[in-house]
Amino acid sequence: MNSPPSAKTEQWAGTAIVQAVLNEALDDRESRVRLAAVEGARETKPAGAAPKLRGMFRSETDLGLKRSILAALGALEDKASVELLAAVFGSAKSDPALLPEAIVAAGQIGTPDTRALLVRFLNSQPAEKVILLQTIAALGKFKADQAVAAIAPFSRNVDSEVRQAALAALTGIGGDPAAAVVLPLLNDPSAAVRRGAVTVVGELQARSAFPLLLKLYRDGETKWEAIAALARMPDAQALDAYLDGLGGKNPTLRAACRKAIGTIRDKALPAIELKLNGLVPETVAELQKIYADNPEARKSRLFETTARKLEPADYLDFALEHDGDAVRGRTIFSDLSGVACIKCHRVTGEGGDVGPDLTMAGTQFGRTELAESILYPSKAIREGYQRVEVETRNEETFEGLVKAESNDWLTLRDANGRDRRISKADVKERRNSQVSPMPEGWEAGMTQQDFAALVAYLVSLKGRP
Repeated sequence: MNSPPSAKTEQWAGTAIVQAVLNEALDDRESRVRLAAVEGARETKPAGAAPKLRGMFRSETDLGLKRSILAALGALEDKASVELLAAVFGSAKSDPALLPEAIVAAGQIGTPDTRALLVRFLNSQPAEKVILLQTIAALGKFKADQAVAAIAPFSRNVDSEVRQAALAALTGIGGDPAAAVVLPLLNDPSAAVRRGAVTVVGELQARSAFPLLLKLYRDGETKWEAIAALARMPDAQALDAYLDGLGGKNPTLRAACRKAIGTIRDKALPAIELKLNGLVPETVAELQKIYADNPEARKSRLFETTARKLEPADYLDFALEHDGDAVRGRTIFSDLSGVACIKCHRVTGEGGDVGPDLTMAGTQFGRTELAESILYPSKAIREGYQRVEVETRNEETFEGLVKAESNDWLTLRDANGRDRRISKADVKERRNSQVSPMPEGWEAGMTQQDFAALVAYLVSLKGRP
């Protein structure tokens, strides 16, 4: 299925009529009519609305209307609103009511002036945590050294949520300045800080960190994060890490390690042959798939062993023939060290939003459909969840779901729930993928009993208790 259409920018027969109605309604004596008109302007982005909205903001006394006006000016990316935003930030200590909308608008407008406003405000150490997180996230949309410098102190914050927000922002900004901030964190005394830093280093593909990542791979507190980071920088020196990941429970990590080994497979083959006796059959089967079209590999010891691996059909048959333990299935669904369904899917308000909400899954779908959706995720991709792939002019590649789009910017949300804002001027190629964001082989890290339990849990989801 196709992803939602992007915002309309074309003129059509009714455009002038809609704009005239909205402009007239902005002057209505009834505040609720003016509010509806402002919200309409935010959605439709009529030409010439911004000056009128700025004037309204100065004269309005209704707090709800002022909030909506700021939101509309942000959506319009109105560069002339900097003065209004500066006034809101300037009075933040005495009157913070408009701060949330001002922060979002400053990020959306995205000029050096609005960046400077956010940097100054962040440097003032906002006391309210929600406002602090929002400011860090907004600054993460700017690819600028000043933003990195302002965010950097929060990457060591004792509050894990603040720390993660700072690291996510630095990932979004990218580049050498962001990497320079994160690299020292790889030696931090706190394992939580080290794990967060390892993830960011992997996202930034900071090659200078490779030797230290190999060391962190051998540390039980950072092992799995280090494997994921190393998989983003394929190198035969990290083969042991890739083999560990290939045999792990996490399907996203297995897919990343499979891809990494595929990149270095010619160089890695002799070492793999030496390690065969220590590999479990499931890992050998994965390697045979990677090397299936390699003539040299097919003559090697790798293919002398017949590695039996359960196929998706085996899991499907088992799940349809056995009821499964729904209570255990719930644990499997939420286990972040395993298949970690909860990272992407929400149930009764808990979980991520990268994939569809599953609160009503048992009402919407039957047992067979739910089992097949795990085993064959690309068979039917729900509308709004189609992955988009973008290649930039400097040869970077990004993929994810479209979460926001304007004439100038595209925001993609990746499988980890992180948003990346990309300038459309930098886009070389954009394409809709026919492959689900959920990777194939999700079941490989589970026993058939665990798979049946997970399906049983999904079948049990019929809304809030």
